[in-house]
Amino acid sequence: MTVVSLPYIYPIESSPYNEGLPFWLFWFLLSLIGLLFFFIFLRNKELRRRIDFFFLRTKKRSLQIHLQQQMKRENKRKEKLWLEVGKIAYKNELNVVGTEALVKSLKVLERKKEEILAQLSSPSDHPQVDQKRKFPYSNNSPIKSLSEDKLSLKFPYFWPKKRAKLEHKLNALEKRTTTLLITLGKITDTQRVSHPELLPLYDKIDITKAKLSYLEQRLNLFTVFIFPL
Repeated sequence: MTVVSLPYIYPIESSPYNEGLPFWLFWFLLSLIGLLFFFIFLRNKELRRRIDFFFLRTKKRSLQIHLQQQMKRENKRKEKLWLEVGKIAYKNELNVVGTEALVKSLKVLERKKEEILAQLSSPSDHPQVDQKRKFPYSNNSPIKSLSEDKLSLKFPYFWPKKRAKLEHKLNALEKRTTTLLITLGKITDTQRVSHPELLPLYDKIDITKAKLSYLEQRLNLFTVFIFPL
């Protein structure tokens, strides 16, 4: 009698995807919840008011930032015009009341700038270099013989550092001069000192001031008031 062995059949486990709610039922319930919140929103006037106020406040803040940026640009334009007025008043030595000390300071700054520019442009002001420090080699060194002719006082040590310091000082003087010229131009504009070159600049300043006044009025209208929600 022949005995036939059959393979062992393992029980098939149920798939985990077959458990739980069907996919379509999940989205159906989610839609019902969304409709429920929508109807609550329609019936709740206070909630609608709070949401409307939130978006209105955001819009006002955006407009406020835009107006502030415009005012900043116009103020810079006005300062540039005052700078031009100050340059003309200083160059032509116009009689601007109350600016005697300011003009005196500008002359002092101008002399200092001329001295620094002379040091930067004159080769004779370059510091001399100790030859022993410049060529720290023996007399028979091939490096010295090759480099001594090429390295000259045209490129001395320490001159780049001194030049950087002079340029830094010159930039500081230029900034100070610009500030004083803007102040001189502002005072000249206030007094409306008569000069042919200043008349078109006065017109541009008046236009800029009118724009700033209009922007300031609009900014006051869009001022954001923070209310508790």
